[in-house]
Amino acid sequence: MYRSRIMRWAALPTLLLLSLGCSLLGVAPSTPVVSSPTPQPEPTITPAPPTPTLAPTSPPLSVEDVCPPLDAVTPPERSAVLDDDLEALSVFLSAGGDVSAFPLQEQEASLRGDITGDGIEEIVFTLIDPQSELIPPRTVMVIYTCREGRMTVLYRYEPGEWFGLQLITTADLTQDGVSELVFSEFSCGAHTCVHMPKAWSWQGGDFENRMGAEFSFPYPDFTVDSGELVVVSSGVGSVGAGPQRSVTTWMGWTAEIITITNEVPAPPTYRYHAFLDGEVAFAAGDYTTADAAYTRTIDDDSLEPWGAFSGVEAEREWFIALAHWRLMMLEAFQDRSQEAEVHLDYLMDLDSGSAGYPVVSLAERFWRAYERDGDAAAACEYGVDTPQGQPVLDFLNGFGYANPFYEQHHLCIVPEQ
Repeated sequence: MYRSRIMRWAALPTLLLLSLGCSLLGVAPSTPVVSSPTPQPEPTITPAPPTPTLAPTSPPLSVEDVCPPLDAVTPPERSAVLDDDLEALSVFLSAGGDVSAFPLQEQEASLRGDITGDGIEEIVFTLIDPQSELIPPRTVMVIYTCREGRMTVLYRYEPGEWFGLQLITTADLTQDGVSELVFSEFSCGAHTCVHMPKAWSWQGGDFENRMGAEFSFPYPDFTVDSGELVVVSSGVGSVGAGPQRSVTTWMGWTAEIITITNEVPAPPTYRYHAFLDGEVAFAAGDYTTADAAYTRTIDDDSLEPWGAFSGVEAEREWFIALAHWRLMMLEAFQDRSQEAEVHLDYLMDLDSGSAGYPVVSLAERFWRAYERDGDAAAACEYGVDTPQGQPVLDFLNGFGYANPFYEQHHLCIVPEQ
């Protein structure tokens, strides 16, 4: 449990355009697929009739091959009204306008790909309401496809107030030979925009989100590599969040859902994160990695301080004492008493004025119990079962809300066997 909590802490919210003034489609509300601390109205979804079954081609035919644009159709001027722009886009494309010629505003986007499996590319647009005062502004996503030689609306989606849309790509994440529409819905707070990726799979008349859960990433960059969605998240944009580092997350298909298959934080630049790497490895029973991380915490002067809680030099003294304490316990769990005593001796020699001196009492309690019973797990629990651990907790909890929050039982690590 300790490791999963640390990983969770370490690991640390564009528009299917078109209201189409046509009556091609009926609008049917659906339950929102994202959650937010801010209530949102139900998103507006307009599905299309089932897609005709055609023999797929590889690569798919471009819409220009099956719906060739007409040179005489002039792109419309953009207005200040989103619904007017959506209707103008629909009229322009259905009349034979060049898909690439429609003018997009800043933050609007389009992408293309065969997401219905019929061998013909679909075109996805996201349009933004220039008059919207919301953050992010109102956004609509509209998907077009070619039917009987003309462009027509396949699907329209609007996530609702307080949510925006970002198109990512079309890619076959489910390994069934048909690309999913990959995009994210996002919401923004005072400092941070959090994105929730979606992978929509066409089911003949509607889309199904193949993500196995609602995953959230602050300020992410999305790519697709070897059939997996790769997310690099840079962290919360607030000083109060504390020191952060990017985390790379791989999301892949498990034969039923798309879910997280691996998560790797960037190498530490802060001494704090080097210590956390030791915590995670120790809890996992990976003694070699834990030893290296704690040793780096002590020795690597290139690691940066955070310094917000206790000042730069005091923070360094704290982490050196904490790392020796962990190394003492790590050796004890491996029944290496002589090596453990080296780290105990370091702590016992600390000056009482050292910032990390409160660690000494925890180390002494651990060692008394360990020498008496030879049980490192019991000694660990006994060592931290004291009010003298509170200064240690105060220090470890001084690194912002985006980082782990330690309680007394977290001070004791009993590694997985």
